[in-house]
Amino acid sequence: GSLACDVTPEDFSDARRRTLGTAGQDRAREGTQADPVTLGDDVINVIGGAATIVNLINGCLSVARAGDYARIVKTKARQRRKLEVANLWARAAHASGEKAALLEARARELEAELLAEADDSTAGWQIYTLADAYAPRDPLTYVVADLFSLPSLSIVYGAPGCLKSMLLADMALCVAAGIPWLEALPDSDENTARLTVQVPVLWLDFDNGKRRTDERIEALGRARSLEPEATPFSYVCMPSPWLDGSSSSSMDGLIKRVNIMSVGLVVVDNLGVVSGDADENSAEMVHVLANFRRLAEEAGAAVVIIHHQRKATGFKSRAGEALRGHSSIEAALDLALLVEREEHADEVVVKSTKTRGVDVLPFGALFTYEHKAGTTELARARFYGVRVEDKSSDAAIQRAVLEAVEESPLLYKEELISAVQETLKDVGRNRIRNTIDRLAYIGKLNVTKGGRTGRAKCYTLA
Repeated sequence: GSLACDVTPEDFSDARRRTLGTAGQDRAREGTQADPVTLGDDVINVIGGAATIVNLINGCLSVARAGDYARIVKTKARQRRKLEVANLWARAAHASGEKAALLEARARELEAELLAEADDSTAGWQIYTLADAYAPRDPLTYVVADLFSLPSLSIVYGAPGCLKSMLLADMALCVAAGIPWLEALPDSDENTARLTVQVPVLWLDFDNGKRRTDERIEALGRARSLEPEATPFSYVCMPSPWLDGSSSSSMDGLIKRVNIMSVGLVVVDNLGVVSGDADENSAEMVHVLANFRRLAEEAGAAVVIIHHQRKATGFKSRAGEALRGHSSIEAALDLALLVEREEHADEVVVKSTKTRGVDVLPFGALFTYEHKAGTTELARARFYGVRVEDKSSDAAIQRAVLEAVEESPLLYKEELISAVQETLKDVGRNRIRNTIDRLAYIGKLNVTKGGRTGRAKCYTLA
């Protein structure tokens, strides 16, 4: 095979095999097959006689596996050269002057040769160093403040009928228009709005169909009086060919389209129907999410995928386990937002169940709408921001600790923990204890010692 032809005499550790390899290549260039006759007496004598060739032939279990044998030879040769590189660097570290320089030069030469021989699968990799990490970078750009950065991969999920698709469509149109999302109701003095950065948006509908998607996009756009010419919002509905997230070639096509359109926000509705043949509950989803990550990175876009919530089991579990499917789905994300809605309610609550950046505190949205006269078809629709009581985040715990100390100075630690738990009943004592220690460390709490032993800690505001 071609790999067998890539083996060079230098790949053999034994001098006799190197001689035999050189002679064999010479005969191949001449169009002659190497055997005890064509090699000649000079070669035969150097390698130890014809018996050496016979032993080599007998030791070859199958000519058909020549490629496998060649691969073993190449691997062993690379290993020896890596060891040689390490040895050269070690010797250079204990040498000085010209000798050290020569050893370092030889080590770099061998490293370059090894890199040049790397498999094609990594030949195009861009290698970065600590210097690259230290280089100045532009601040992160969020298409929606503190939620979706460029680039990023996120999922918004929830139970059927929780308004997650409508909520995201409202957000996507605000991004396309560059206007704030989730502003407070007109008569409210709350500041709930999230600023957006205007970028072209591509909505990929694989779930609702054109009729329903047309209606929703129209109603959301008209509610904000958006002009099509000034709002770079595009969408496709149930397209053919279908997107297959498990196929690299299918994702290549989407990446090309997104780059041509200079899209900055891609919304996919929904994950379950664009995963190809991958089993949602298996590690096969690793490849699907890796393809969507590639879309985000190669297009420099925020990619938001709509997904479904796991059916309730009746057992209390970690919040992120509500995301349906294999754990690799959650692991691949920068942000996962759970949308919750009480039955028939117009208000939804959005909670972060996974974030790689700054914590996203729970926030709420109120769905408002009007129907076209005499029909159930939407005429106008939009979401307004509403306040949500936060009783579980680190910020909520910190706030409760400071309020408890302000109300009752000089509480001992266990008393302070109990006071906080009266306000935040679902937060564990260890988590509160860690928050108290952190507040003391950063100087927001003063610590004094007292009690019968003189070692018990009590706290006041700094």
